[in-house]
Amino acid sequence: MTVREKLKSMLVNNSMFESQAEEVMKIAIPIIDAITPDYHTTWEYPSDVYPNTLYAVWFITVKEEALKWLVYHLDPYTIDTAIEALQKIRERMLMVGEMQKQKG
Repeated sequence: MTVREKLKSMLVNNSMFESQAEEVMKIAIPIIDAITPDYHTTWEYPSDVYPNTLYAVWFITVKEEALKWLVYHLDPYTIDTAIEALQKIRERMLMVGEMQKQKG
């Protein structure tokens, strides 16, 4: 399994269809690459070359993009729930950032 496939499987394990997860990965990878310009991620390497903690960090962005994708593609009745989930993820990301600043 490659790095890319592992992140995609994490989406599938969180109830996305394979095709949906593939679309999200097409969006998320360039975003991750853009926010980490000094760190070159090799997406086609075997997944065991990176530690699980790095996957947790990457998956924050992947989840956010997945929620945006779902909001765009879901019917209007489920959009409010997805927006609330996206707001909670953003709040957690800000909290993690503040904790990192306090440690560093």
